[in-house]
Amino acid sequence: MFSINAFLLKTQELSYPAINSNSDQLNYEEFQKKVLKTAGILSAMGLSDKDNIAIIGNSDADFIINLLALWQIKALPVLINPRLTNNEIEEQIITTDCKVVLQNRMIKSIGPSFDAKVFSYPFDEELEQDDIEPGEELNPEDTAVIIFTSGASGNSKGVELSFNNLLQSARIGDKIIHHNKEDRWLASLPFYHIGGFSIISRALLFGTSIIIPESLQIQDLAEVMKNFNPTLCSFVPTQLKRMLEADILPNDELRITLLGGGFIDQRLVFDAISDGWNITKVYGSTETSSFVSSISDEEIYDKPRSVGTAVKPNQIIIVNENRFQIPWGEVGEIAVSSAAVMKGYYNDEDETEKKIEDGFYFTGDIGFVDANGYLFIEARRTDLIVTGGENVNPNEVEKRLIEHPEIVDAAVFPLKDDDWGEIVAAAIVLKDEKSTIELNDLQEFLKDDLAGFKIPKKLIVEKELPRNELEKILRSKLIKKYEGI
Repeated sequence: MFSINAFLLKTQELSYPAINSNSDQLNYEEFQKKVLKTAGILSAMGLSDKDNIAIIGNSDADFIINLLALWQIKALPVLINPRLTNNEIEEQIITTDCKVVLQNRMIKSIGPSFDAKVFSYPFDEELEQDDIEPGEELNPEDTAVIIFTSGASGNSKGVELSFNNLLQSARIGDKIIHHNKEDRWLASLPFYHIGGFSIISRALLFGTSIIIPESLQIQDLAEVMKNFNPTLCSFVPTQLKRMLEADILPNDELRITLLGGGFIDQRLVFDAISDGWNITKVYGSTETSSFVSSISDEEIYDKPRSVGTAVKPNQIIIVNENRFQIPWGEVGEIAVSSAAVMKGYYNDEDETEKKIEDGFYFTGDIGFVDANGYLFIEARRTDLIVTGGENVNPNEVEKRLIEHPEIVDAAVFPLKDDDWGEIVAAAIVLKDEKSTIELNDLQEFLKDDLAGFKIPKKLIVEKELPRNELEKILRSKLIKKYEGI
């Protein structure tokens, strides 16, 4: 069952459930037929193994069907966050050379301002289709998917993950999860994120079912948990916090809840464990195809700030500014060696070479490893803001703020928040000291160019911003000055 061919639906037990939701219940045989039919439609449209295809859709069964249909015809899926603005979506489509876009009918129109064909799905079953048989064996080293992540340069980067990356990530992760064919994964994270995408790939590889809620709202998650009894789920801290606030308890058969994706309050974890949630904290990224370290609820009480030890055969080391390994206990950059590390950034050899060297991926995250091998994160990608599981690059927001006619300087930084983990805060310097800008007016100015989660929720007016001798903004000083406001 556990092989690359699982991505072509060739190894699962056909009578076993594949998809469960309020509107769809499909076993693997029914699911395979839908995938092959969609692959036939896409083939008849002229799509082939030479195409990069953007998918913009909700995290639903149709998204998975289109993803697998593209694999059947050996086209390359590029996953796009539908919450982005049209300009951001267009940039990602152009960056990854997508000439075709598959867009869910329920998603707002992305407009015709770029040179790509847009096909709306779900497709009309009467459309012309080619006859498609289950695909031939895949090449493990071929790129399986491109998933975007935010980078320190301010530009989104398309991370290329191979089929082997996905396979190895699932194999390594299974040392913690211990899948069995009766398992049921709750689709608790968006599919365009590595956390949500990993749920799809793990379910396919181990032949388990995926439970899909109507939305990722807490009440919808709670409803399908009650109706379908998932055994496995994955949350970011904001989701777990809202579960606890709504007094939602885990269903009886839920045996593991993976928790990652940003700052994790120790009290949140302890409260969740007290309520019966079997928490496993994890650490990883898009570039590592999912988590590379973990810590169980039994260990968390002894090491509450840790994100665990490397899941073997992954290796985690700490390096200094010259990329030499430093002893345990010393703080430096976190580097990861794993068979699950990405092929690279799409069409960006320079950045790939900066991040991957001598078999290690240099994360940009800062932390240390203790004498027992437990990893502690001191800062995530230094300046990157993680709010509700979404990554925000402050450089991108600052660039747009400076375009405001009344603003001459700007710094964007995170502030801890009970609901979101972190929120986006902005300190600005006005052209005229007598001028004023209200937060809601600034948010209105930004809304057409930045996704909602990137727009500042806190606004501070300064006479000048703290900078070092190289004129780099010292965000750490702003964080320290305004923490707790």
